[in-house]
Amino acid sequence: MSGWMQDKVRALVSKKKRRLKEDGFDLDLTYVTPRIIAMGFPASDFEGAYRNDIDDVQRFFDAKHGGHYKFYNLCSERTYPSDRFHGQFVRFPFDDHNPPPLGLFYFFCKDVEAYLAADPANVVAIHCKAGKGRTGVMISAYLMWCGDWPDPDEAMKFYGFARTANQKGVTIPSQRRFEPASPGSVKDEPDVPCMAPDSDTDDDGDERAAPDAGGAGDARTLGFSELDACMERFDHLWAATGRPHAKRSARLLNHEWNRQNRLQLAPGDRGAIPAPAVLALCEFRILKGSYSHNPMSGGFAPSFKIHCGDCEYKSSDLLAPESLAKKFKPAPEVVIPVTNVLLTDEVFVAFYSKGVSGSKSKQFCFWFHCSFVDGDRLVIKKQDLDKACKDKSHKYDDGFAVEMRFKRLPKEP
Repeated sequence: MSGWMQDKVRALVSKKKRRLKEDGFDLDLTYVTPRIIAMGFPASDFEGAYRNDIDDVQRFFDAKHGGHYKFYNLCSERTYPSDRFHGQFVRFPFDDHNPPPLGLFYFFCKDVEAYLAADPANVVAIHCKAGKGRTGVMISAYLMWCGDWPDPDEAMKFYGFARTANQKGVTIPSQRRFEPASPGSVKDEPDVPCMAPDSDTDDDGDERAAPDAGGAGDARTLGFSELDACMERFDHLWAATGRPHAKRSARLLNHEWNRQNRLQLAPGDRGAIPAPAVLALCEFRILKGSYSHNPMSGGFAPSFKIHCGDCEYKSSDLLAPESLAKKFKPAPEVVIPVTNVLLTDEVFVAFYSKGVSGSKSKQFCFWFHCSFVDGDRLVIKKQDLDKACKDKSHKYDDGFAVEMRFKRLPKEP
């Protein structure tokens, strides 16, 4: 591929992201601050022709920040050889288009903070695949952690302005929903001013020691820290329903980050995630009409999946037989009762529609954390639903929303 054609292809792949073009380099790379760099994945072989070429990336950092850089790879789907970038890289992986587990925020922010505090010349390069969504989630979290931006919306707006020409940085609603829960949003005072390259902080960046076991505030004494423990109790309480519960599936998030967070931090510590909240979902409500109305069939049959930990719930297992056979018609409020569904920590919900051929397509989806639920219900509006928020074909009313209603498990005897 000629140099001219390669530049054109790279510009198309980068879309509206700002590129660095100087000293013979042309990279999908942006200095969000003088010490925090957002970039696309450093690729090799043919992929390096249209993304950042890994050799070009290493030459750039060796020339500009030799001995003073560290890479943060957010991709769960890929990495690079261990000797790349002189071994100066770490992984904080989570899947594309998804939020990270809440526990990951703390460990990422502490690692970045420690490296920047170690030497005022140090810089960090943070990337996912495209270097926009996941990268923006974690950079925005750190901008709050270090005190540059106290508000998540303002932090994400600043990132969007710095990284893109159209100010569209973190755009996926579920990723934005998790940002206010990142540890930086409750930070009192900054530790490392990442905006200033000549910081004279003396923070040694040491990790917090794990709290003593058995203390009243120790996360290890709290009930339901693991989904399996919740499942056992839930099955006991609702055994009389006779309905099948979750099936095992691949985890969509690595919950080890949450477990380690609760082991190392006591409730109330900066960066500590909320104690596990255990909810039983008992009802969906589709507000302002159906999500997949077919006038020829006279309504729609609900089809959805719920992922929590390594468990997957399907509508075919959760709906009562009369609901499975029923066609729901559009109405201001469509009520879909489900068997009590045990949920804790991060939850993913996806609704599908079935085509004429019987194939299913995802209509909208969303992530939430059980600690986000205040009371017995959670409402996700159209603009906060992944996929539906774009709605270029105007399938959904402006007031369209999904409401979930919950029961809280009774306290242990």
